Amino acid sequence: MDTVEILTIILLISASALFVLSGKLTHITDEAESQLQISKSIVSDIRDRTDKILNMETKIRNSVEDTVMPIVKNINAVGVGVGAFWRKLRNK
Repeated sequence: MDTVEILTIILLISASALFVLSGKLTHITDEAESQLQISKSIVSDIRDRTDKILNMETKIRNSVEDTVMPIVKNINAVGVGVGAFWRKLRNK
């Protein structure tokens, strides 16, 4: 065996090793991309659910404020009226 044949064999072995390694790297890259897509999908779902919860919270708050605030104002007005009545009664 001369030097050229030895170098040719080493070159062929190196090329086949690179081919196998390239295939494994491609598989790893594909798997990583798949996992990234799953993660993006999960984040998107969480974002959508959070938006829905926040919208529901806003609707509930607006509904409660529209219902409760007039009652609170009326109770406050009664309190002011009762306070004025007692002040007037004491001053007589």
